[in-house]
Amino acid sequence: TMSATATMLRSTADRTDRDLIEVLHRYAADPTAWPMAPRFSPFGRWSAKLGGTDTYEVWLRTWMPGQGTDPHHHDLETTAFVVVSGVLTELVGPRSADGHPDDGHASAHPATLCSGDVRVLRPGLSHQIHNRHADLAVSVHVQTRGPATGTDVPAVRPAQLTTAGTQRNRD
Repeated sequence: TMSATATMLRSTADRTDRDLIEVLHRYAADPTAWPMAPRFSPFGRWSAKLGGTDTYEVWLRTWMPGQGTDPHHHDLETTAFVVVSGVLTELVGPRSADGHPDDGHASAHPATLCSGDVRVLRPGLSHQIHNRHADLAVSVHVQTRGPATGTDVPAVRPAQLTTAGTQRNRD
């Protein structure tokens, strides 16, 4: 039945979320085990792959004050991240029903994320991450590999998010 299918899909998504969060906590718990130390660049965000499997990849990312992403979504992948140090702001908003980026009229919901805070973003949503604070920030990200891409770097598409008082910063 339709209800049983919806319950199964929710159960699968909840299990995926728990799995991703477990991976995040494992990597974030011991920065001394990372294969490299975080680096910071005034010319753009720095990223390095920490590990992965057939089903997910783990990335280390750094954020200097004022650095951030453009609005984007991760096609068929679920992505999650944890703030290891510093403070980040994430804006999240829906995409249009046809799967294309929203036309900018969607309301975005900003969230201030501190050390230890975890966010999970499922397919169908767009997001944007910024360091709007004076301190450096470090985050660990895990992404499932989408069945449509099967690539080392999941396909990312631009999107448009708007919120009052939010400025689109570029790398």
